[in-house]
Amino acid sequence: MNNLKKVNDKEIVKILHKNVDIDLPFSQDIFLLKTTLAKTTEIKNIDEKIKNIKIGSKLKVFKNNSKRYPDSISIYWDKYVIGYIPNQDSQILSRLLLGGKLLYAKVIGFEKISLWNRIVVEIYLKD
Repeated sequence: MNNLKKVNDKEIVKILHKNVDIDLPFSQDIFLLKTTLAKTTEIKNIDEKIKNIKIGSKLKVFKNNSKRYPDSISIYWDKYVIGYIPNQDSQILSRLLLGGKLLYAKVIGFEKISLWNRIVVEIYLKD
């Protein structure tokens, strides 16, 4: 019992999402919604972080531990946050993530408009 290790929430999420590309028999991806990522202009060095994103790229979806925004959800490309699910779309997705469901995003649209990186994604439930 002495070799038990205490882990924090971020380590648990990394463990759960480690093998996200491995499909289980009879699994299917269920389309949930289409949305444009929020707050992309607030992310430092966003242009550098998203330079390799293409249409069809898969992004990771993680629930944030924020008391101020209890339903906030971050979208990751590689190890970087590149945006957030808009508030009007995040409540149900947040509940799914809290319930242990695995969600991912797929890029379906991408354009640079002045200083704004408009990233349109589809959110899927891995079932």
